[in-house]
Amino acid sequence: MQPDPPATRDSPMPIQHRPSFPGRLSAVGALFLMALLAACSKPSPEQMLASAKTYAAARDFNSAVIQLKGVLQAKPDVAEARFLLGKTLLDMGDPVSATVEFDKALTLKYPEDTVVPLLAKSLLQSGEVKKLTEEFASRNLADPAAAAALKTVLATAYASLGNAQAAEAAYSAAVAAVPDFPGALVFKAKQKAGAKQFDEAIALVDRAIAIKPDEGEAWHYKGEFLLYGKADFPGATTAFKKAIELNDRYLPSRWTLINLALAQHDLKSASDQTDALRKIVPSHPWVTYFDAQLAFRNKDLTKARDLVQKLLKNSSGSAEVLELAGAVELSGGSPVKAEKYLIQALQQGPNRIFSRQMLAQLYLRSGQTDKAVSAMEPALRQSDPSADTLALAAQAYLRAGDLEKAKTLYARAAAKNPNDVKTKVALAVTQGKPDTQAQTMAELQAIASADTSGTYADLAVYSAMFSKGDFEGALKATDAIEKKQPKLPLAFDLRGRVQALRNDLTAARQSFETAVKLDPLYAPSIHGLIAIDLIEKKPEAAAKRFDAVLAADPKNLAAQLSNAGLLQRAGAPKEEVAARLTKAIETNPDALAPRLVLIEHHLKNNDPKQALTVAQAGEGAFGNNPEFLDALGRAQLATGEPNQAIASFNQMAVLLPDSPLPQLRLAELYVSTNNLDSATKSYQQALKIKPDLLAAQSGLVSIATLSKRPQEAIAIARTVQKQRPDSPEGFMLEAMVETTNRNFDAATGLYQKVLKRFPSSIPAVRLHSVLVAASKQREADQLADSWLKSQPKDVLFRNYLATIFMAQKDYSAALEQYQAVVALQPQDPAALNNMAWNMVQLNKPGAVELAQKANALLPNKPALMDTLASALAADKKFKEAIDIQKRAVTLAPEDQALRLNLARLYVSNGDRSTARSELDRLETTKPSPQIQKDISALRKAL
Repeated sequence: MQPDPPATRDSPMPIQHRPSFPGRLSAVGALFLMALLAACSKPSPEQMLASAKTYAAARDFNSAVIQLKGVLQAKPDVAEARFLLGKTLLDMGDPVSATVEFDKALTLKYPEDTVVPLLAKSLLQSGEVKKLTEEFASRNLADPAAAAALKTVLATAYASLGNAQAAEAAYSAAVAAVPDFPGALVFKAKQKAGAKQFDEAIALVDRAIAIKPDEGEAWHYKGEFLLYGKADFPGATTAFKKAIELNDRYLPSRWTLINLALAQHDLKSASDQTDALRKIVPSHPWVTYFDAQLAFRNKDLTKARDLVQKLLKNSSGSAEVLELAGAVELSGGSPVKAEKYLIQALQQGPNRIFSRQMLAQLYLRSGQTDKAVSAMEPALRQSDPSADTLALAAQAYLRAGDLEKAKTLYARAAAKNPNDVKTKVALAVTQGKPDTQAQTMAELQAIASADTSGTYADLAVYSAMFSKGDFEGALKATDAIEKKQPKLPLAFDLRGRVQALRNDLTAARQSFETAVKLDPLYAPSIHGLIAIDLIEKKPEAAAKRFDAVLAADPKNLAAQLSNAGLLQRAGAPKEEVAARLTKAIETNPDALAPRLVLIEHHLKNNDPKQALTVAQAGEGAFGNNPEFLDALGRAQLATGEPNQAIASFNQMAVLLPDSPLPQLRLAELYVSTNNLDSATKSYQQALKIKPDLLAAQSGLVSIATLSKRPQEAIAIARTVQKQRPDSPEGFMLEAMVETTNRNFDAATGLYQKVLKRFPSSIPAVRLHSVLVAASKQREADQLADSWLKSQPKDVLFRNYLATIFMAQKDYSAALEQYQAVVALQPQDPAALNNMAWNMVQLNKPGAVELAQKANALLPNKPALMDTLASALAADKKFKEAIDIQKRAVTLAPEDQALRLNLARLYVSNGDRSTARSELDRLETTKPSPQIQKDISALRKAL
C-alpha cells in the first residue's frame, strides 16, 4: 500500500513592525513602503533551503517540505531542493512521491552518488522492483559507500524476486565496496533468519548497530529476529522502540508493535499505538487497516467491513488487507466472499499461514475436504510448521478419509504442543481401533480429568458415549462439564438432549429450562423446549418462547427463521409465514438466509412471481453469491423466463467451477424446455467435474431412453454398476431402461436380482409395477403377499399398493392398506386423510373423525380440507362442508378441482344458483379437459 501525499500547513507568518515615522504618507510613498516591507519580509530561496535543512535535521518534516516547496515554486530548477524534497518525503514514508523528486534531481544533474542509492530505495519501497533492477543493475557509482548502498538495495530486490544467484552477487559487490557496510550486514542477517539461523542473524545486526548505532532498520530487524526466532517479546519490544526512538516515522517498527499488541489481545495498547501512528501519518492506509483490525477484534463487523472496503477501493489491496477482508467476511457469514479474498491474499503472499488456515476451515465447514487438504499442503511443506497448522491439516486429511496421514500429523502436533488438549483428544480418537474402544475412552476420560478447567475433552467423552448409545455415560460426562462450568448452560443443554432421546420429557424440560435461566437467549435449549412443546401439542407455548427471544433481541435471525418454520409446520396461512420472513429480511438486510428461505417458501406454495420479486430485490447485495443465484435461477424458470435462468446458472457455474450443481441446474432446465442436446452437454460437463455423479448419470440415461438410444442408456447404467458394485442404483437404471422399452422379462430379472441383493422398499415397488405392466397380476399379488409377510412394517410399499388399488377403484383393498399404515404411524396426516377418503367412497362411518385428526395434525392444507368437506357432506353436514371447502378454495384459488367440488356441495345442499356461479367462475380459468367434462356433466344435472 502506498501512503497518501503528506499533509501541508501554512508557512509561519513573518513579523510585521509598526512604522515609527509620523505624518501621513503620500500614495506613492505608501506603495513604496509596502513594496519595501514585502521585499524584506519574504525569505529568499537560499534562506528557505537553509531553513528546510534545519527543519529536516530536527525531524520536523512537514515544515521542511513547506520550505522546500517554497524554494521550488520560486526556482523549479534548484537540484539540491529537489533531492532534499525527495529525501524528506522518503523519510516521511512516501516513497512514490520521493521517486518523482529523485528523478527530477538526476535530470538537473545532482550527483548520482548522492541520488541513486536513495532513488533505488524509494523504488524498492514503492514495489517497483522490476524497474529498479532493469535501470540500476549495471549502474556503477564512484563513491564506495554509495556503491555499497545501491548494491544492497539491489540484493534485497533480487531476493524478493526469488533470484538468489543475483541477490548473492549484488551482496558480494556491496561488501567488496565497503566490507562492513551496515545495510549489507542487515541483508545477510535477513538471509540467515530465513534459514532459521537466528543466532547468526542477531550477531550480524549487532555488528551493524555497533558500526552505525543510529541505523533504525538494523534495530527493527533485531526486534524481528528476537520475536520470531527467539520468542523474546521483551527484547523485541525494546528493539522496536529503539528504532522508533531513532526515527519516529520508522513505520515498520510501529506496525510490528501494533500487530504484537493485537496478537497478545492487548486491544488498549493496540488502540493507543494506532492513535500515535495517526498523529504521524493521519492519511496513511495502515492507520485505516489497524482501525479495521480493532473493529474486527471488538466484533464490530459492520465498521470493520466498511474500513476494509475503503482500503480495497483505494488500492489493489495488500495481502494483509485481503486476509483481514477474508476474516471479516468469514465471521460475517459470507463464505463465498471470504474465499475470494483469501485466495487473492495467498496469490500475493503464498506463505501467509493464517490465510491458509482460514481457507481450510472455510472448506471444512462447507464439506469441500479436498480443497481443505490442498489449502494446507503448502503450509506442511514449510521447514517447521506450527502445531496449529499440523492439527488443522490433520483434521482435513481425517475428513478426506486419509486416517493414516491424519494420525501422523496429529502425532507431530502433539509433540510440538504436548499440553494442547484438543490435539491430545484428536490423537486419542484417531489412534483408536474398533477393538480398542475401551482403551480410547479411558484415554479421553484421563485427558478430561487432567484438564481441570477446560471442557473440550469432556465434550469428546460425551460425544463418544452419545454416539454409541451409552446414555448413562453421556450423563456422567455432563456432570463433569457442570462441575467445571456451573454457571454456563452447556451442561444442562447436553443433559436435556440425552433425556429427550430417552423420552424422559419431564426431565429434559427441566434441564433445558435450567439452561435458559442461566442464559435466556441460549438458542439450543430454547429449541429443545420448543421441540417438547410441539411433541406435547402446545404450539402456543412454542410460539411464546420465540416471541420472548425476539422481544429481547428483535434482530435474532435464528429465532426469526425458526419461528417462521414453526408457523409453517403448524399450518399457518402462507401470507403470515411470508410476513415473518419479510420482517427477518428487513431487520437483517445483509443476511442471505432469510431471503433464500422466503424464495423457497414462495416456490413451494406455487407463487413463483412472488419468489422472483424477492430474488430480484436481492440481486444488488447477493448477485455474486452462488446460493442466491441458484434460488434466482429457479425462480426465473418457474415464472417462464428460461433465458434469464440460464444466465443465472451460468454465472453460478463461473463462481463454482469445481461444483457440478450449476451444470445439473442447467441440465434440468434444458430438459424442461425439451432441449435435450444442451441438457446432455450440461450433464456431461457435470460428470467431468465429478465422474461418478449419479444425478448426471441418471439424467443421461433418461435422455438416451427418451431419444430411443437404449444401448447408450444401458452402457451408462453399467458404468454406474462398475463404479458402485455394492449399490443398487446402476442395476435399477438398467431395469428402468428395459421397462421403458417394454422388455418386461429383462426388467423383471434385473429387479429380482436387485431385490435379492438389496432387499428394500423401492426395488420391491418397481418389481411389482413391472409385473403389473406385463399383465402378470398373479405374480404381482404373490410378490405383494410374500413381501408384506417378510416386511409387514414397510409403509412405503403399503402406500404404493393402496394407490394401485385406488386407481383400480378397489377402495376396500386400499382402505385395508391405509388402516395398516395408520396402525404403524398413528400421527401420519396423509395416511389418515387417505383412509378417510376411501371410507367416504365406501359409505363407511367414522370418516369425519379421521379427516378432522388429519387436519389438526397438518392444518390449512387444501387437499386435506377437501377430504374433510367430502366426509362432512357424506354425513349430510352440508353447511359445515361448504365452509371448509370455501376455505380450501381461498387457500388454493388456482386448484380447479377444489372449486368444482365446492359447486357439487352447493348442488347437494340445494343451492343451484350459487353452484352455477361457481361453475361460471371455474370456466373463466381455462379448465383442463377433464374438469371441463365434469363441469358439463354437472350443468346437465342442474
